[in-house]
Amino acid sequence: MFTLPFESLFTPQNLKNGFERIHSKAVGADGNDLAEFGSHLSQNLERLREELISGIYAPEPLLKAKLPKDGGEFRPIAISSVKDKVVQNTISQALSPYFTDSLKSKNTTPTR
Repeated sequence: MFTLPFESLFTPQNLKNGFERIHSKAVGADGNDLAEFGSHLSQNLERLREELISGIYAPEPLLKAKLPKDGGEFRPIAISSVKDKVVQNTISQALSPYFTDSLKSKNTTPTR
């Protein structure tokens, strides 16, 4: 078992790294895109950090859309806001080493 305090998880550098790992250019339900969020990156990340540390952060609603598939069908998707993607990436990069090391020690190949 491990504990990771919010203050050490959501450092300004970790949040910046989380922002830089966003590959999607899709606009979330809040209407902000990467360029807009990035144009005031320091202020946006500091505000986000304050929300996270103080416990008032709440994820934005997801933007639901449908992508066309072959054969005329549609695939439903849900798009997070840039702010939420930053939080998701920051948590993912912080937790990855714990799970990667744990999974490396286990044989995950199914036996027949």
